[in-house]
Amino acid sequence: MEIGQYNIKTKSERNKWRYGTEYGFRIEWANSYNEMRDILYKNHLFDTRIVPGMTIPQDLTAKFALRSKNKIDSIIVEYPEFTETKYLKSNNTDTEIYEVNFKKLGENMLSIYYNGNKKTKPVYCI
Repeated sequence: MEIGQYNIKTKSERNKWRYGTEYGFRIEWANSYNEMRDILYKNHLFDTRIVPGMTIPQDLTAKFALRSKNKIDSIIVEYPEFTETKYLKSNNTDTEIYEVNFKKLGENMLSIYYNGNKKTKPVYCI
């Protein structure tokens, strides 16, 4: 995978779509950010809080909390030789807090593996 190319569909993904893979979506109205976060949680998605944000200076450590009904199996970093992650704590049974420090400039992807066979990929930029 080339740097910066993670979000472009591959030929095999386009062919799956062309030959009958089904996709769906759901629309729900939220009256506030907190209600939106609760909707994500209720639907087994990730309510994510990130401090200070997704774009951070090179010398600053970031923290993120993942609230979900999903069981988080692991968090795998794109550049293990340049990235430090640390599990800090769990505030309750559904929220886990992590710390991450990136030493490589540019996009840095974290893969969150959950429920045995699923993954999602938030991206930080330094």
